Amino acid sequence: MLAKLMARREAATAAFITAWNPGSRRRTDLENDRQHGELLQLLQSREMMYFEGYGRDLTGQWAPERSALVLGMPEAEACELGRRFGQAAIVVVGTDRVPRLRWLEIEGAPTGGMSHLR
Repeated sequence: MLAKLMARREAATAAFITAWNPGSRRRTDLENDRQHGELLQLLQSREMMYFEGYGRDLTGQWAPERSALVLGMPEAEACELGRRFGQAAIVVVGTDRVPRLRWLEIEGAPTGGMSHLR
């Protein structure tokens, strides 16, 4: 399905990014929604094509996080955005159209396993 969407929109790459719970620390929905709004404004200012969605924790320990699937975003730019919003990881999709978890190094993030990441 993702590969078809990317082909239809002529996108060579993509990224799935959230601004919720930076540093893998729970925030209020109000704080998270404010951060999400900043992420969307930034994507709009860069004239990026995106679709809003949710990242879900399969274990149920974390609530769904509002996120954006950004088409045509190169990995380096996606990593920069992930770091800007304090994320421990993002999902990137290369020209092979295979989603991959990309760990990011950010200050203040806990170390060890992060089972809540999709």
